Amino acid sequence: PAPPAGGARPGRRWWDPRERRSLSAAVAALLFAGGVGAGRAMGAGGDAVERSFCFRGTLHLVGSTAFEKTADAIRRGYEALCEDARIEVEPIGSNEGVRALTPENAASTIAMHDGHLEPDSDEIRARGFRGFPVTLVAFAVVVHKDANVTGLTVEELRSVYSDGGPTGWSRFRGGADVPIRMVSRTEGSGTRTIFEEQVLRQPEPELSSRDCRRKDEIRAAARVIRCERSSQNQVLETVNRLPGAIGYAELHVAADGRRYPNVRILALDGRRADAASAAANRYPFAAPEVFYTYGAPPNDSPASAFLTFMASDQARRILRQAGAAPCVSRDTLVSAPCQAT
Repeated sequence: PAPPAGGARPGRRWWDPRERRSLSAAVAALLFAGGVGAGRAMGAGGDAVERSFCFRGTLHLVGSTAFEKTADAIRRGYEALCEDARIEVEPIGSNEGVRALTPENAASTIAMHDGHLEPDSDEIRARGFRGFPVTLVAFAVVVHKDANVTGLTVEELRSVYSDGGPTGWSRFRGGADVPIRMVSRTEGSGTRTIFEEQVLRQPEPELSSRDCRRKDEIRAAARVIRCERSSQNQVLETVNRLPGAIGYAELHVAADGRRYPNVRILALDGRRADAASAAANRYPFAAPEVFYTYGAPPNDSPASAFLTFMASDQARRILRQAGAAPCVSRDTLVSAPCQAT
């Protein structure tokens, strides 16, 4: 594959947000790798623009379960524009998605990852993975409505997950006399990583239950009831049926009241979950969704064409219609919340 415009340094990202570069350089690099002229790809519309980002064949979007709903909206929009293209969305978890990237599938596979990979990770430093921030995703902390809690401070939330913290909701103002049951994501979940690192700033407690209702016999000494589920839908289904349950999931999925009528979204520090205003109101549980490829996508490949599309007005329109906040503005600047810290 062709190197990024301006040259690439071994072991560095194709786009490094910490250097506060305009995404125009990233888009130029991306288009260069895909063999597409920037004028055609970033034009104001028309057949030439559409042809510049359409491919024939199949592209695999693998990874984040939290991003599945939005990814499916992107898939439908793209396939409507490009009738010879097929996109398969495979929600297998952020870390599993990254592990699925290989030199052999670099042309046809993109990993969806909640948040940026560490710049010194093996994927970035040794294997040359390249990231493209797509949209800011807001996550929700949710409880079963019978807990009778509508919001927590971040410090209160941390106390729930800390050693020696409360084991029942009655410890909080207005809380019901029901035990706290933590329903978490499994190890390797991007959402769990963001929750631990960005919100809790500590690991979650040890696993103590398989059914989420009671502690396993061999873990009876554990302080709290804590189980794990492999997808956000499983987390929400469990919170929906268990009084006292607390968990977390992508905001728009968690807000589906018809599917999860007993799930209540908590305000954090008095701030409602909202990706669109996360930067302004400092909502603490939001992160960019980043698309990763194994090196620069090969010329004229499905991955290259699709990433070109993601920098277009059409893609931004689809993201907004799905309730997501695009990371890339029309002048190709990356919004601050989407940059790596």
